[in-house]
Amino acid sequence: MIERDGDHRTALVKGYAQWQHRFSDALSITPGLYSQYYFLSNEITVEPRIGLKYAISKRSSVNAGVGLHSQVTPRQASFYIKNGAMPNTDLKMSKSLQAVLGYDLKLTKNMRLKTEVYCQHLYDVPVIPEVPEESLLNFGDGYYNDMNYVYANGGTGKNYGVELTLEKFFGSGYYYLITASLYDSKYKGYDGVERHTRFAGNYTLTTLAGYEWKVFKKDLISVNLKASYLGGKRFVNTSVAGTMDNFDTVLDYSTAYQKRYPDYFRCDINVNMKHNFRHVAVEWFVEINNLTNHQNIMFRNFNSTTGKYETTYQQGLTPMGGCRVYF
Repeated sequence: MIERDGDHRTALVKGYAQWQHRFSDALSITPGLYSQYYFLSNEITVEPRIGLKYAISKRSSVNAGVGLHSQVTPRQASFYIKNGAMPNTDLKMSKSLQAVLGYDLKLTKNMRLKTEVYCQHLYDVPVIPEVPEESLLNFGDGYYNDMNYVYANGGTGKNYGVELTLEKFFGSGYYYLITASLYDSKYKGYDGVERHTRFAGNYTLTTLAGYEWKVFKKDLISVNLKASYLGGKRFVNTSVAGTMDNFDTVLDYSTAYQKRYPDYFRCDINVNMKHNFRHVAVEWFVEINNLTNHQNIMFRNFNSTTGKYETTYQQGLTPMGGCRVYF
């Protein structure tokens, strides 16, 4: 049988229509528009965003998203008073243009593998003409941050990395989640020089796992474990000037954020026993935070009283327990 050109064209059209139908069913698009108005600086932002997801098969899909996000300046900086005036009230919001591309694969009924690649471009970031090497992006990681400066919206920043997640949903009495990330974080201050941010630890690894089983007809016991390993935060070196009776510390920005504290590690364990009554449930729990009592550095500073550098550590081994009642 000889196929005619018209029949061939008809088959192509039908094939294209079927493919187009499958493609439209597999693709979902979520557009969005967000707006903010900041009364202090009289600034209004219009932030378009869009997300896409395409189902390659019943077990795998790809997703992508891009959008603009804005954030107001912290109040401590906005309401800083100098010589009876507030010089930072006209600061613009910091902007972030960010994008992500991901792949999701369902390995089994209760397990999936997910990977994402992301990037962020930050602009209109407040920086300090008085300290041209610094940026507001480096503040916010301690008990107190000295934000008492006059700022200008001239800074930029960028974050980019890749993240891999293996997740086992709760089933057969247990679950686990393993997340690993490689990334970098940089900024430019008022001087226009690119540096690592304080938070550029460059890698993270986090694991969660738990197991639950029945002891009696109405009793459940669960054990949950969490462990985190992160690259240490970066810091600015300090130098000491003065005499034995009058010390003063000066930040050395010539090597700003080039060095890091030792890597961060923490492991927590939680044990719960829950009994279900007719109208109420009672749960007894025991937790041990920082199970290995790892000495994670919070910061180092110079003590002008002793004339020595001192290290302040984060929370050490901390056991706790209690009882919760659910109505």
